Amino acid sequence: MRQTIYLDILFLLNMLVTFLLLCAAEKMAAIKTKRWRLLLAVLLGGIFSLFIFIKMNPFETFFVKVSTGFLLCAVAFLQKKTGRLFLKCAACFFFASFLFAGFMTAVWLFFPAQGMIYRNGVLYFNISALTLAITSTIAYLLIKLVCRFLNRYRGERLTRQIEIFLKQKKVRLTALIDTGNRLCDLFSGLPVIVVSFESVRSLIPTSLQNYFSTGVPPDINQMQTEEIRMIRMIPVKTIAGEQLLPSFLPDKVVINGEEKRAVLAVSQHMLSEGSYEAILNPLLT
Repeated sequence: MRQTIYLDILFLLNMLVTFLLLCAAEKMAAIKTKRWRLLLAVLLGGIFSLFIFIKMNPFETFFVKVSTGFLLCAVAFLQKKTGRLFLKCAACFFFASFLFAGFMTAVWLFFPAQGMIYRNGVLYFNISALTLAITSTIAYLLIKLVCRFLNRYRGERLTRQIEIFLKQKKVRLTALIDTGNRLCDLFSGLPVIVVSFESVRSLIPTSLQNYFSTGVPPDINQMQTEEIRMIRMIPVKTIAGEQLLPSFLPDKVVINGEEKRAVLAVSQHMLSEGSYEAILNPLLT
């Protein structure tokens, strides 16, 4: 029995599905991508739906599905020196795709309709655009809800409240425990906590704030002895590559009520979108 496929519906609905899946992956990976890159990936998602007209064996279908998934993620998320982050985004995209496919299959089992086609990893429903738009949006909201729950659960397990003291000043921060942060100060051997500049600005003397906010070394001849003793540099590896972060030794650090000794490496960039302001060395926990 022949089935009529309307190209406009096929193209537009797969663009919608691609957009929702990429947005879900963006939320799960906790990153921000440029809108023009996201829209370009969405356009490609619509074009890839044309694979439904090509006859393929199961191996070819799997290869095409995985390849197009990685390509969509590359267009939307891949940047220079961010290989690990890209793999994280790709994993989130495939996970969201799996949840979405399961949800749409369940919808179709409970609300069967004529004209369902699944071929070469492309799904086509002979239903109105409005109906699929509504079900796609519901699926996206459910994925977002699951992601929020998982992130909150993970955040409760992997974050600590810390207090940093310096010259009778104090700041209170939320710190993420990062098992990949094994940084230690070369001179003192103390573990390193990476913090954003804005989160510790109030602790840093006004004369040194430009140094910590830009990383440009100040003129030593114009610095006081106490200020010279305070500053140091620590080499770190980030998604942007290797760099030297300005750092200083606070009077003390209190983690969940327990006093610790640590060096603070100050990043000029925000470490997250508000979920934490510092990255802890697991040796401090």
